[in-house]
Amino acid sequence: WLETRSGDGVMQDWTEYADLALYGAVNTANKGDNEAARRLFDDALLLFDGYGFKDKAHDGRYTTYKLALALIAAEGVGAETDARIVSALLAQQGPSGGFFAHYTVQNDQVTSVGDTNTETTAYALMALASVR
Repeated sequence: WLETRSGDGVMQDWTEYADLALYGAVNTANKGDNEAARRLFDDALLLFDGYGFKDKAHDGRYTTYKLALALIAAEGVGAETDARIVSALLAQQGPSGGFFAHYTVQNDQVTSVGDTNTETTAYALMALASVR
């Protein structure tokens, strides 16, 4: 699968995607601009609805790695850990120890979707190791 963007190639709406805003926060913090990093982080958290990140890519399913990325970014920008995000992430750990990539919420009932996978589990483990 190949995805290309038309026009000038600059993605103008990237901060409307929680993962891209969180990656931006980490990258900006690594460059030493803590104030801008914190703004990006705070903007991304506005997309958190208590269950997960309901961003422009949200199609009815939440994406678990965005929870993990938020915890990693929190450490990178020096923000407090949001216990709701930790709880939402831990709720996606399957019986085998792996983490489900997606989940849905209906009537406050959270349901894991599909199988656990290596990539999501790796993000989750890195994130949980960073929780203070």
